[in-house]
Amino acid sequence: MWSVSSGASSYHAKRGTVSGGPYTTVTSPTATSYTDTSLTNGTAYYYVVSAVNASGESGNSGEKSATPAIPVTGAQVTIDVLANRHTISPYIYGGVYPKDAPTIADSGLSVVRWGGNATSRYNWKTQTSNSANDWYFSDYTYMEIGDSDSVKFVKEAKAAGTNPLMTMVMLDWVSRGDPANGTDNGQLYSFSVAKYGAQCRVRPDNSDAGNGQKLDCSTNVSGNDVNDAHVPIFDDNSTSCPASALGPCVYRKDWATALAAAFGAAPHFYDMDNEIDIWGGTHHDVHPNRSAYNEMRDTYLRVARGLKTWDPAAIRLGPVSCCWWFYWNGADNNDKSKHAGIDFLPWWLNEVYWQDQIAGTHSLDRFDIHAYPDGPDTTTYTPAQK
Repeated sequence: MWSVSSGASSYHAKRGTVSGGPYTTVTSPTATSYTDTSLTNGTAYYYVVSAVNASGESGNSGEKSATPAIPVTGAQVTIDVLANRHTISPYIYGGVYPKDAPTIADSGLSVVRWGGNATSRYNWKTQTSNSANDWYFSDYTYMEIGDSDSVKFVKEAKAAGTNPLMTMVMLDWVSRGDPANGTDNGQLYSFSVAKYGAQCRVRPDNSDAGNGQKLDCSTNVSGNDVNDAHVPIFDDNSTSCPASALGPCVYRKDWATALAAAFGAAPHFYDMDNEIDIWGGTHHDVHPNRSAYNEMRDTYLRVARGLKTWDPAAIRLGPVSCCWWFYWNGADNNDKSKHAGIDFLPWWLNEVYWQDQIAGTHSLDRFDIHAYPDGPDTTTYTPAQK
């Protein structure tokens, strides 16, 4: 629409696609309005008008522009909630540390995990473990469902109507404690006060068993002799037990072979150790350094691939990561920046995948991480939030 020009008998409405022209006459009406319908949505157009009479044509008016909008079209989505249905996996209804076999049957637990910090140091021969940072790094007989024998645990769990999920040790050391020589009830420990000096706290029942922290309660005791409470664990008998070991060494292959026989026709579930990202804290007596990206990849691949040869039916779960922070950053605060700033879990999964592609094998059967209700300050949470 434009204003009437005195003396005009008609008008030339002109259009261009560049500001300032050139313009093309699109209509010559006698009225002072025109609706342009031959346009492309989203394209800018520029208009001028000139007046026409018997004496000729005036100059162009000032330029005006307009852009027809791209129309918003609705989308109709149909979801068939009855399509592609399948049963929920029975293995999600699991638990850990049930009181006894009747509790398993009564609760309907479909999976029972032999796992936790102590199982990272379980010696299947002596049936003892080290309590690590949870309780003064001391050796004790390890118990689940009232039994310390991991092979027997598998059989008892099956008999109770559940599926055992075992923990395959990936640390290099396991408990040296042994009922046969009376060292299965805290007699062996990693941080003797007499040997390594005064410490932040000592075990209530033994003033020589320290908690592995110096008196400032923030600095770990370093340089301890791992043999004080441990023996080495190796993949197989191709590695000889060193003369420095104070007890018989243990071999993963022998243990896995025994577990495989106990599993029988049941699923052969294995967690590949436990919370490997916090080894440098929980197990700093045998793993003083923080777990690094490469270590957590390489150790997993070595033991997981070995396990598949020792127990061909093994179903391997990894990386059994600890907590929210470690999902993204790993344990070493400087390690993420050394790996292009990539979050740990995506990096680990990608690395395992590509290493398997190179090796022509398969190392991970189920992705397994632990989730806790982490927060900046849980003391402010309501009971419902907790």
